[in-house]
Amino acid sequence: LIFSKIPSEYLNWMKEISSTYSNYYEVLPRKSYGNNNALEEIYATEMEKAINDIAFIPRANDAKSKVLASYAIMDRMGLSEAISKHLLTAHINRTYDKNYSDNDFINPIWKGFKLLEDYGVFIFDKQKLKALFEDKYAFDDIDPCLDVKLIDFLFQYYLQNRSEQEELLAILQNTRFLLDEKENLSCPNSLFFPSQYKERNELAENAVFLHSAIKEHLDENKQELNWISQLGVEELTDITFIQDVICERGYITEENSIEVTRFLFETNLKHNIFDEIWDFYFSRLKFLTKQGKLEYASDLYLGSKYKPEVDIEPCFDGDIFVSEEYCDNEEEITEWKLFFSKLGVNRTL
Repeated sequence: LIFSKIPSEYLNWMKEISSTYSNYYEVLPRKSYGNNNALEEIYATEMEKAINDIAFIPRANDAKSKVLASYAIMDRMGLSEAISKHLLTAHINRTYDKNYSDNDFINPIWKGFKLLEDYGVFIFDKQKLKALFEDKYAFDDIDPCLDVKLIDFLFQYYLQNRSEQEELLAILQNTRFLLDEKENLSCPNSLFFPSQYKERNELAENAVFLHSAIKEHLDENKQELNWISQLGVEELTDITFIQDVICERGYITEENSIEVTRFLFETNLKHNIFDEIWDFYFSRLKFLTKQGKLEYASDLYLGSKYKPEVDIEPCFDGDIFVSEEYCDNEEEITEWKLFFSKLGVNRTL
């Protein structure tokens, strides 16, 4: 009977001293020492009960207030300082089906955390980062100030974990963790650095800029700026606009096709876009037929207006020929023929 009281008496004592002695965890007993005899079995059973009933772990925000092990969160990475305790708690609750509050955090420790984990403390460490990035709501409602802290946090983690750098880059490129100009979360590879480009090209109206406060921070931290560029954020130029905006499926419509394709043509006259952009991107583009339907270039043919080497239009009345509206200058027909050919339009059967 006396032996069965040891676990509860011990943890009650821990409850009294843990506020004063921050290294209380160093003298915590194991949950179990085996089940080879009746005494060990009694100890393990009573220890389980004591851990479930006695709140002895000091909260991080108030050492005099104690939390049960099963209600405690230990952030060993410091992520809560970057994205806030609220967002991290929400992620943990959502992902691991828990019900923690923002006040359930305890101070991180290095020696002895495994024992506290065995007691039931939730440990947020690097092994749980993957689940964080897979949670599409993880960074919802983050503000620009916290987003800057998150970037700092991720960059430092990247620098300190060389063996994981390649994998981390691949993951972050498609993770919504950067705020855009309207404070919506976006993936790096869908963002451009702020510039005056949109003012010069009205077609770029829907291109999305990185939040200005984040760009200002990056301008003062060139290593981070280069790293964010590695993740996919780019300067908005004619080439990147074509590759990353125009060539996205769905950008070209029946309404804007003439204007957009003329922009492609005119840009190509200034510098050869086919030398700077992979064919893969151009293969996504669709163009108008003479009857006004959008079709992929590979399914289209040059009609009589574009003077192909073999003109099949007089022999075939199907809607497979590129619209004549694109070329509004007869002197440029040869250039348009070459341009469409490079985009994949068929010149003959």
